[in-house]
Amino acid sequence: MKGMNASTGRASGGLQHLYQSIAKILTTPVGARVKRREFGSELPELVDALTGLLAPELTGKLASLDELRAMASTGYAFALVDGAGNVYGAFVIEGVDETQSLHTKEGAPRRVEFTINLTRVDDGLVRSKTDQPKDTEAE
Repeated sequence: MKGMNASTGRASGGLQHLYQSIAKILTTPVGARVKRREFGSELPELVDALTGLLAPELTGKLASLDELRAMASTGYAFALVDGAGNVYGAFVIEGVDETQSLHTKEGAPRRVEFTINLTRVDDGLVRSKTDQPKDTEAE
């Protein structure tokens, strides 16, 4: 099987292309492609939690979890977008849980495992971080 690497635009083949194709099918909601409504899967509908790991000394910052908690406190829906730009829909952040471990002698965690609990909502409710609240109409 031959094709194109979606990230680099270069030719790809074999297992690399197969993995890319499977990922594209599984992460595309059914009906998202106008001329190929049957393409995709229902997997994006099943997302209800994301897990991750921060290693503040190497990658990620604890402030990122604080920002997610602040987003959760608004009750607004936010677009879930991966690093390649794929949009999975609008989700409300219900909560952020974390477990800290491997602390330094000063008490700072070297490892933070986290879970972001999500609820999918109507895409019409998406609000980006840069949206400003709408004022009432001027009189």
